[in-house]
Amino acid sequence: MLARIQWQTSLLATTCLTITLLTIYSWFSPTAGKREVKGFTFPNQINLKSWQLIKTESLPLNHVKTFQPSDRIRAEKHYIYFKNGVPLEIKMRYVVGTKGNIIELINQQTSIPKQLLENADLEKIPGVGYHILFSHDERAYLSTCINSRGYTTVTPQQFSHNRYSQDLKFSLLLPWLQGKDSFRDLRCLWVQLSIPMKESTASEAYQTLTNVWINWYDWWQLRFPKL
Repeated sequence: MLARIQWQTSLLATTCLTITLLTIYSWFSPTAGKREVKGFTFPNQINLKSWQLIKTESLPLNHVKTFQPSDRIRAEKHYIYFKNGVPLEIKMRYVVGTKGNIIELINQQTSIPKQLLENADLEKIPGVGYHILFSHDERAYLSTCINSRGYTTVTPQQFSHNRYSQDLKFSLLLPWLQGKDSFRDLRCLWVQLSIPMKESTASEAYQTLTNVWINWYDWWQLRFPKL
């Protein structure tokens, strides 16, 4: 019992000393906690199981739009695939300083009515996270936000929960002080997949998009842009 108390006391003292030293370091180091977001370039080619890539398009940075005051689009890439006569379009956007409000981003970026987006089907895939499914003008869509840590999200509440549960960890303290990481990583890979619905029902189109999304997520899970 005595040995256990001594061990706990020693651990507490070590923790307090570590926090004190790191705090002092943050006061005197001009770069402590400061982390600039690096530029990022989407790859020109991503292999997608059973789909053929036929075209990629990218926008120059001076044409990239800012949507909400906090959201900044740093890079964008459009991928177009083809399978059994069906064209698949995937739009990827690298968003920094975001609150993770996918519905608001879509509403500001397209002519899709906000009411339709607010009534979209919110789905969850175990081990992956959340996404929304909706249709507009004979086209089916799947959209979500890939987070740097944690599951994929659609709403600001889900995004914020990820930040508190995944970012605020003691193990990130030293990298944060050294400017190598961030306690609150407000970045997102905004994903939007879509296919035409002329030859299929909404349910069939959604299933196709979901299958594609799982493969797409698997590819990006370990390739999220580095800070």
